[in-house]
Amino acid sequence: GTATFAADDVLAVYVYPQNSSTASKEYVDSVVTPKADTTYVDAQVAPKANLTYVQGELDLKADMHVVQRDYLTTSQANKTYLKDGTTTNSLMINRTAGGSIDSMKVTNISGGATVWRLDCKAGSNGPVIYKVETGYHDFVGKVNIERVGDTAQGFCIKGRRADGSDGELFYAYHNAGPTPDAVNYKGKITAADNLVNKKYVDDLIAAIEARLNAGGL
Repeated sequence: GTATFAADDVLAVYVYPQNSSTASKEYVDSVVTPKADTTYVDAQVAPKANLTYVQGELDLKADMHVVQRDYLTTSQANKTYLKDGTTTNSLMINRTAGGSIDSMKVTNISGGATVWRLDCKAGSNGPVIYKVETGYHDFVGKVNIERVGDTAQGFCIKGRRADGSDGELFYAYHNAGPTPDAVNYKGKITAADNLVNKKYVDDLIAAIEARLNAGGL
């Protein structure tokens, strides 16, 4: 109806749908209130934004205690053991180079026996020892062994030499300056398939010359 408005009057105004003959204040309130109700909104949003909930989900995936227990253990300060999560055996060890213990070792899942190891010994010229405890090594494709520098031994195969001692059986030696590098052999040379060295050839020639000079031929 007709009404007079004065300054500072507070009025509640309701707008009803024009296409519904049954529209009422109660109808409008029932539709609008759940969507604008703070309690309703909080109830929907809280589980998704709850810090405790999120932290709990992250802790399950990033819990260092779980990682420590199943995949990683440490001891002796600079040594790290890796496990596969299903065995108590330490399957792989990684360690700072230079100690007396293997720098890297892979062990058998059954009993923890070493199957492969890599030793990096102390010092700038300390050897790197690669070893398979059982089985053998396969190198597939081209294998390059680089020159190590002047007056230094390079590639070397050790074994029992012709004089009966154990040592450098077959090796490369890198000379200084313009002198060509050499490959040396100190093993058995009597069988048909054996390698022979310069000394063997020189001795054979000297023997023939001695026999010629003595009139033995």
